Amino acid sequence: MVRVDARVRQWLETMTVTPARLALIVDPDAETRDRYGVILTAAREAGANGKAILSQMRSPAVTAALTRAAKQAAADQVPGTPTFVIERPPALSQPLRVTGLDPASFVAALTTALQQ
Repeated sequence: MVRVDARVRQWLETMTVTPARLALIVDPDAETRDRYGVILTAAREAGANGKAILSQMRSPAVTAALTRAAKQAAADQVPGTPTFVIERPPALSQPLRVTGLDPASFVAALTTALQQ
């Protein structure tokens, strides 16, 4: 029998259960293992030491750097990544509202923004 805690139960009530989500209920550590695998693969492909990255990712220095970056992002009104900003001095900076990450969506949004 699989034990489902209250958070998972609440999540299930609001979400459609896909095989991937069901797998996380049965094996709650699967997402963490997958995330670490992605980090290790990306590091290897970039020529970096993935194990060193994983060993430092919860360090006080990394936590402090991420906290500073989050505070700066909030101050700059950057809601997440990717974020694009149109700057046309002397006007104030304006966020570029992109509806998709495909090139056509980006070009359409940029063209519209530049015509304003």
